[in-house]
Amino acid sequence: MADKTGKPLNRGFGRVLVFVYGVFALSASARAGVQIGTKFHDAPLAYSLSALAALVYIVATVALARSSPASRRVAWFAVGFELLGVLAVGTASLVDEAAFRHPSVWSGYGEGYGWVPLILPFVGLFWLWRTSGQRAVAETTAANG
Repeated sequence: MADKTGKPLNRGFGRVLVFVYGVFALSASARAGVQIGTKFHDAPLAYSLSALAALVYIVATVALARSSPASRRVAWFAVGFELLGVLAVGTASLVDEAAFRHPSVWSGYGEGYGWVPLILPFVGLFWLWRTSGQRAVAETTAANG
């Protein structure tokens, strides 16, 4: 379903992106659930951040899959928040290693997940920009310029 602000988010490469976000939503949710359910008292900050990451991945997955004007706005917010989160938590985990003795999804910039949590929001934001109507208008204006 295309929206009035650009190309569909969930077509072509967008399907791959939705799949990857879905995998991360499931894996982060499972990780956070096990951590919180079995050893929350050991590292409440790290495990709460894993739960936050899971929630962000779920919201981003649904928003990217729906591809409506409203979900596009939600996707911009969720993926932008994800980028800020992974940068903030990644930096904090390097600066204060004692607070992150137990890793979260975003600690070490997603080191435990092959740094995909660091790369994924850049890819997501690029895809949102690439499929946006504003980009198409800018390209048309430049070509007619």
